[in-house]
Amino acid sequence: MRLERGADGGAIAILVAILATVLFGFAAIVVDLGYARTVEGDAQNAVDASSLAAAGILADESSPSAPFVDADNAIRQLAANNFGTTDADWDACVATRPGASWVQGGSGTDCIMFNHAVNPTKVQVVLPSKHVDSFFGGLFGYHGIDVGARAQATIRQDDVPGCALCVTGSIDVSGPVTIDGGATGGSSSAGDNSRVGTGGSVTVQEPGAITFTDTPSPAAGPAYSSRPIIRGVTDPFLGSILPRGPGSGQPFPLPAPTRTVTCGPGDHLPEATYRNILVTAPSTDPCIADGVVVVTRLLHVGADASLAANVATLQLSCGTRTAPADCASPTAGGRLQVDATGQLSMSSLVPTAFSIVADAGNTSAMTLNGDVFVAHAIYGRSTPVTVGAANLSASARISVQQLTIEPGGSVAVNAAGGAPVPGPRLVGLYR
Repeated sequence: MRLERGADGGAIAILVAILATVLFGFAAIVVDLGYARTVEGDAQNAVDASSLAAAGILADESSPSAPFVDADNAIRQLAANNFGTTDADWDACVATRPGASWVQGGSGTDCIMFNHAVNPTKVQVVLPSKHVDSFFGGLFGYHGIDVGARAQATIRQDDVPGCALCVTGSIDVSGPVTIDGGATGGSSSAGDNSRVGTGGSVTVQEPGAITFTDTPSPAAGPAYSSRPIIRGVTDPFLGSILPRGPGSGQPFPLPAPTRTVTCGPGDHLPEATYRNILVTAPSTDPCIADGVVVVTRLLHVGADASLAANVATLQLSCGTRTAPADCASPTAGGRLQVDATGQLSMSSLVPTAFSIVADAGNTSAMTLNGDVFVAHAIYGRSTPVTVGAANLSASARISVQQLTIEPGGSVAVNAAGGAPVPGPRLVGLYR
């Protein structure tokens, strides 16, 4: 038998046509699935952003009810911007509750839920699914896929151990520091750039501890023992209500530029706002401060002079609380200066939070070259303190931005570190 030329060529052509159709079908479905995967990534990004935004609002808000409204609005707005989700999509959305205690929080859907009805710390967002149509796969029976995504975000707040001597910026020690917290133990925390000078020493009575966020130099001294490093010293008074000056508690006016007083033997400083105060009274007949004494420029205790504050708080202010720009320059706010052989004694037995307090933005330095004793806290969130040839002793916490103890100076804090302080709130995703 003899075959005609080209008979097998026709069979191959038919086979190639069939295989090409199948390959084209697979290629079409791969293209469609690739596009669906891209849309799926967009959906996950949208739901991640929405849940993080909602958790951030929950972390910042103080109202027990408004955070739900603001968080829900943020979720819907970001989902609309990033994925085109509408309110109708949310209304039709169905999801499984993460747990029995989870609530809608006014969202009206189980696709936006919070883990607590009053103090939520977690939020779950299930993005309404979107149908991704097929471009080519429909010719082969593939008509697209529904794409959705979910995310949960949480608020975490780690406690930071309380401290008796709290330095949020830097500490430079060339003199002795002693911290005795009594039965509950003292502690000290210092920020970066911490240095213990060659003539300095730090003594902490057990079971207290001193920790640095950076390695002190030298690494150890005759009266210094290191403990595990704690990162991020937290201001123990952050969020505390600071004194608002004399009178009704409303923001006080900036005093007239000429309001400068001299406090001599036996004189009294009544509760008021002053620009400058010069203390000249001797220790045998000291100047007496009463109530909240506010200084916007300089409180100067001269050499051999003495200021006693039996029932008082000294406040170093930037002026008015309605003009925070007054704190902009390093010398704009009130500052404290105690000259050599000068004395400042804040021995008030009346309960008060602070003996000496600086406005939150006040960066003017406290310079102490005499003897200073306080019964209650010294607090300067932005304030550097220099202890020269002087003795600074406190029966309560000292919390300042920077502490420098020069040769011949000493600091003694007889205060317990107190309960752990809430650290900053962190927001993150969890799966």
